[in-house]
Amino acid sequence: MRLHRSISTGLFVCFVAFAQSPQTAGTHVPDQLIVHHRGDAADPAAARLFAAHGALALRVMAPLKLSVIRVAPAQLEAVAQALRADPTVAEVEYDYYARVAAVPNDPSYSAQWHLAKIQAPNAWDRTGGSAMPIAILDSGVDSTHPDLGPRVMAGWNYIYNNSNTSDLLGHGTAVAGTAAAVTNNGLGVAGVTWWNPIMPLVVIDSTGYAAYSNVAAAIQYATDHGARVINVSLGGTSPSSALQNAVDYAWNAGAIVVASAMNNSNSTPEYPAACNHAIAVSATDENDNLAGFSDYGSWITLSAPGNDILTTMQGGGYGYWYGTSFSAPIVSSVAALALAVNPSLTAQSLVTLLEQNSDDLGTPGYDTSFGWGRINAYRAVSAAAGGGPPPPGGGGSATFIKTDVTTQGSWRSSYGADGYNVINNATAYPAYVTATPSGNYSYTWVPSTTDVRGELKAGASDRIGACWYNGSSMSLDLNFTDGNTHQVAIYLLDWEYAGRSERVDIVDGNNNLLDTRTASGFGYGQYLVWNLSGHVIIRVTNLNGASNGVISGVFFGAGAAAGGSAAFLKTDVTTQGSWKGVYGGDGYNVINNSASYPGYVAVTPSGNSSYTWVASTSDSRGLLKATASDRIASCWYTGSSMSVDLNFTDGNAHQVALYLVDWDYYGPRSERIDIVDANNNVLDTRTVSSFWGGIYLVWNLGGHVIVRITNLYSNAVISGIFFGAGSSQAGSAHFLKSDTTTQGSWSGVYGADGYNVINYVAAYPGYVAATPSGNASYTWAASATDIRALQKPGAGDRIASCWYTGSSMNLDLNFTDGNTHQVALYLVDWDYYGPRSERVDIVDTNNNVLDTRTVSSFWGGIYLVWNLGGHVTVRVTNTNGASNAVMSGVFFR
Repeated sequence: MRLHRSISTGLFVCFVAFAQSPQTAGTHVPDQLIVHHRGDAADPAAARLFAAHGALALRVMAPLKLSVIRVAPAQLEAVAQALRADPTVAEVEYDYYARVAAVPNDPSYSAQWHLAKIQAPNAWDRTGGSAMPIAILDSGVDSTHPDLGPRVMAGWNYIYNNSNTSDLLGHGTAVAGTAAAVTNNGLGVAGVTWWNPIMPLVVIDSTGYAAYSNVAAAIQYATDHGARVINVSLGGTSPSSALQNAVDYAWNAGAIVVASAMNNSNSTPEYPAACNHAIAVSATDENDNLAGFSDYGSWITLSAPGNDILTTMQGGGYGYWYGTSFSAPIVSSVAALALAVNPSLTAQSLVTLLEQNSDDLGTPGYDTSFGWGRINAYRAVSAAAGGGPPPPGGGGSATFIKTDVTTQGSWRSSYGADGYNVINNATAYPAYVTATPSGNYSYTWVPSTTDVRGELKAGASDRIGACWYNGSSMSLDLNFTDGNTHQVAIYLLDWEYAGRSERVDIVDGNNNLLDTRTASGFGYGQYLVWNLSGHVIIRVTNLNGASNGVISGVFFGAGAAAGGSAAFLKTDVTTQGSWKGVYGGDGYNVINNSASYPGYVAVTPSGNSSYTWVASTSDSRGLLKATASDRIASCWYTGSSMSVDLNFTDGNAHQVALYLVDWDYYGPRSERIDIVDANNNVLDTRTVSSFWGGIYLVWNLGGHVIVRITNLYSNAVISGIFFGAGSSQAGSAHFLKSDTTTQGSWSGVYGADGYNVINYVAAYPGYVAATPSGNASYTWAASATDIRALQKPGAGDRIASCWYTGSSMNLDLNFTDGNTHQVALYLVDWDYYGPRSERVDIVDTNNNVLDTRTVSSFWGGIYLVWNLGGHVTVRVTNTNGASNAVMSGVFFR
């Protein structure tokens, strides 16, 4: 039986039937099976098993131990029986269909009655949500809708296997609006959450049906991409181990699956709602009765409004819908609100909290109609925050401390010890506050700069010039949940000296003014600093109609304690540029050649210019290049003074060596090196002259210190910085396997610790310093669906790209934790150029070959996988003079 839905805008009601299509005429996909493996689903033996039975693997879900295979329809049951008899197979099931949970309606309300029923406005006094995405497994979302577009993030389309998540049916747009339509924007409707992004995952086709395999894959995707709440407004009556595996996968990762109970007015279990660990949601009406269409039964967890829900419609309008399709996203978004005030909640504690703080309806306690009760947003959020309702009168306080125009972008030693938001770079809010911006747009003036007005990036050595902005006003809602007062500083910067002028008001939750400040002439940067508590809102209003109001950063707490230490160890005039094996075992910067800083220190140079005397030399005064056999003579220099800020974050002291060389005997040079703490107290000082032969100054340093180099004659120079003693750890390499089956679908197979998907994004693990050299970059296809292309992290599509060389290129890997780690290289001859042939050598720091592999005919893609440790170099050499050598990705586990 097909379901019908109706949609209304104003007084116009349109009824649309879901027509039957050949693809969804039966109860399951006619040519697909879902195979449950006892072992690794990605094992090449599985592909051979399928091929032996005339089947083809369409999708491998390794974390779920599932494969989806295509079989000739006439052979479906025979192949299923044959595979069930194989000892490596745990189970084989049909790929059943689920359907949407929407029914015909008759508009009878002119407002969103459900928001008041669940006390959402009271919950909003505590939080409007967070940046955590809510996954919507549905028919897609209309990202052009003004109430949804700002919230829609990247997702994936499992119907067409691409990143186009446009709505195929209209159902997903309505579900998404119920959960998270933009609120407080003067348009249309309000979602239960104000701020949570929508992650659209298209599993429902244009006829209203979804294959179980697509639902399972989408649950895995949502979990792997950071969603802790996964909404599934569909269901099927066939139980499924595949769906159960997917729900369990999410649960074990701390995410919950919230699913519709469906609309058949019976107690037949629907899946995934009836899966263990899923939250099954029935529907209530305006009078807190069970809606006449709603399913019920012992598998129901909670209930929520589902009758005449005003929400967004595909094409930009609004209309009333009903069905458990809309009850589920109400529960999902309440769960998201609870996580916003307490992100430490586990999946179990979150579900228990929702159950215990629902409104008990029907028979006291649990019953089969309402489960544990009808969801209550205010009670759930209050319980998650660890207390009752917000303090009366808005409960906020504000005491102005100071204006600071001297620190500029160098905030680390003055502000942000508890947490921060360096706008458009990184956010790390402290647990004691829920921070919710509104009315703001984002802009980056300069993504990387040395200008001291730019804010230091979190965890990096450069700076950024960026802001939130608005031509009228914008707000930052701060709800301090621990009952204490905390220092908060905002950084205002008129980067381009545009004559900005703005007013900053601090108001409480009831809009009572607590403090007000006016800022103008802040082209050099200005901090406004308060002690704040309770529930307050920072409101920034533009006062110059020819410009706009801006905020560049928000910082919680004072600066990190200075806590710097320095113990001078020695002067070394014998090693000269031959630093390897003597210094830099943890990390280094061979200036103008290669930098590979250890994870335990943030390094920020300032006031320096760069110069190279000789790009390649054999002179022993020149520093050995990081991954090559020749040397370089180069430096940072200044005619006055320059600094290198070192913030050691692991609590330990570390050896640091500076290499100074007066290469061209200019002057000759003379300079002073001071080690100062973050408060400018001098911890140690050294003066050097006559250092044309090269000199190292070596200290043990800890905490937050600054190396300050002051010119005494000519100009002052530094040629290298080296962390740790010489590497005493020999490189090791143990080859594990070649893998030609995974192709570009690396997620869940490789890269759990870190990766570099070349020309897209690099996220190396902290235990390794990775330094490429000799490579050029090329992208064959910036967006692709071809499974040979590597999956993009955080996106739904793929990329085909590479590093390449006509001779050889290197990737220097220095593992600093003393352990061995799995490293996989992905090579693909994408355009069958040559065809390509190349040799991959693993060598130690003395150029001893530890392992070598030769590859050719790799147009389908191949992984070479080793266990590596110590300090090794991966050297890729082209062995076909008519072509070149390539590498498309490196993955760490």
